[in-house]
Amino acid sequence: MGKAKKLKKKKEQNPTGLMSVKDAEAEAEVEEMNTVDRNHHAIGTIGAIIEKLQCGSAEAKECACTTVASLVSQKESIQLLTSNSVLRIIGPLLIDDSLQVRMSAAGALRNVSAYGGADVCEDMVKQDVLTPLIALFKKQYSNSWMPEKMKQPLGGKEVLDVNTETFTHAVHLLWNLCENSSAAIRVFNKENILHILTPALQFDTYGIDAAISVARCLHAISEDNPEFVSAAASTDLSDTLTKLVISDKSDAEHLLLRSLAIGIHLNMADGKLESKTVMPIITVLCSCFRLDSTMQLTMLAAKLEETSAELGASSGSAEFHSSELDATVKKIENILDAQQTALEITTNICCTDDCEEEEWEDLDSSDTSESIADMEVEEQVTDSCIGDMVPDLHEAINSQALLQKVIILMKDLDTVTREKLSCHSQGNKLISSQLRVRCRALLCISNMVAKLSPDDVGGHDGLWELWTMIGTEAFQVAKIGDLELLESSTSAMRAVLQQLCELKSPKFKDMLPSNLQLLSEVGQHCEEPAVRANIVRILKTLGCFLAADVSSMEALKGIGLFLVEMCSRDATLWVCAESLDAIFDLFGQDGAIIEEVCRAIGLVDKLKTLSPVFRSKIQQQKKSLGENLAIILTAKNNLTRFIRYKEIQYS
Repeated sequence: MGKAKKLKKKKEQNPTGLMSVKDAEAEAEVEEMNTVDRNHHAIGTIGAIIEKLQCGSAEAKECACTTVASLVSQKESIQLLTSNSVLRIIGPLLIDDSLQVRMSAAGALRNVSAYGGADVCEDMVKQDVLTPLIALFKKQYSNSWMPEKMKQPLGGKEVLDVNTETFTHAVHLLWNLCENSSAAIRVFNKENILHILTPALQFDTYGIDAAISVARCLHAISEDNPEFVSAAASTDLSDTLTKLVISDKSDAEHLLLRSLAIGIHLNMADGKLESKTVMPIITVLCSCFRLDSTMQLTMLAAKLEETSAELGASSGSAEFHSSELDATVKKIENILDAQQTALEITTNICCTDDCEEEEWEDLDSSDTSESIADMEVEEQVTDSCIGDMVPDLHEAINSQALLQKVIILMKDLDTVTREKLSCHSQGNKLISSQLRVRCRALLCISNMVAKLSPDDVGGHDGLWELWTMIGTEAFQVAKIGDLELLESSTSAMRAVLQQLCELKSPKFKDMLPSNLQLLSEVGQHCEEPAVRANIVRILKTLGCFLAADVSSMEALKGIGLFLVEMCSRDATLWVCAESLDAIFDLFGQDGAIIEEVCRAIGLVDKLKTLSPVFRSKIQQQKKSLGENLAIILTAKNNLTRFIRYKEIQYS
């Protein structure tokens, strides 16, 4: 939509196979003309939309809103909509006298916020979309509002009445704004909208779609929001959430609602679990993980291929709809959303809160006379913080085999299914959702493994199998270049490796140099700093484990050279600091092997050369280092101590 098809010109034979300058200029001119035409057409469309929005006809306003809702999938259109006061005009239509206009306006603004992302949502708040949105909730949905009796088509799903559909659109819009704008959350708190939304969590009365939209919204707003908790005390939200959690509804959409209810409950409780809530929560999480998204996606892929063949649709970005197909897509979306929410909850409840945040002093003037033994390395602080899991939670996780269920969710679709899905817009959207689930599963594995005992993970053999599985995944992902998945994979590898080293796994001694080389290459060339930092930590842990074995000399040299290279050349200063910390941990140990490796790679001389450069970079970037300033300053001061310590050792 909005694209002009290029006219194909019959070209003369060109023996070189290369485009001539004349042809290149002609093609560029055609493309420029097409771009101008598209822009003129879009601007003309925006002008027509504004004209309809401002006329007195309800039908014209509804039509204009519907046009806006369909335009927003194009980035150029969103930019034009946000820069031409269209949103300021649509906003007041949320409280128009016509119910159909209100519904169309809510749907249009919902789509703009969904497709536009964080920047557009911030812009919508600045353009005061919230004022009419809050007015809509207060005017239409307070005073014990109840939906009309919903019609049930034969063999089908509930149909929302217009008022309920408007409410659902409006809540989605509020959710998107609050998720991307702290100003929107402040407005929500100030206007006390919670008591209007809470009743709609009763899915039997308001319908499952409205209940899920409210749950999504409250899940986002309740995070780190004490005012929300205070407001909830004057509603029956806690009781409603409890009823949802213990409900026996087990289809995908109700499990999504129940997992969101758990998320809201935990946000309100500041993440703390009570003994009586542990088993009900784990039961819901397990039910979400048992949903077979892979089978559903495989069946959908076959159906999409069949439908495409029947309609004669070409591959690439085919899009078609039927009530059956749309229902299947929505069911899979609910499964993947439920699993993503459940994984995020599991990750959080397996995250240790035993350690208070470190209070960092300004280390610029630290006494450099302290010995290497006194150095506080960030990695050591992190490892020492890993405490025991709450006994009830530990027992529930093991009894329900929760980790094993999460491991299944990290696996990719088979190639055939992926290719079939990728030929259709509906399928591509689901591929993206499944990718998010895989990322969350790997992060969840990382946290769970760090909290569980080796026996809980299957002992040495279970851990080694998991390490191999995730490692294979990581290297495949590295070739594809999916940075989020690679970050999650390397994070999980690090956690599993820590457990294997504690068990003194003999298999690492046989690790091929090529495996270390692969890790080093990923660490050096990946664009994502968090991935590079994870690789640094992985190789440091491996090095510390191998340091006692004389046969690992060459591996230690390779790891040492990699770490020096990273702290010398990495573009991100905190990754340099992580690399230095790894050097301090690994080569700060005593022993003949360590000393020999240090001498062989010229470690001290290299660090002496690095030191003034590292200090200069800190001075240049100090104001922009933010939360990473502490670890970077610590590394700077420890570098001086480390060099002095090693020089004393060698003397």
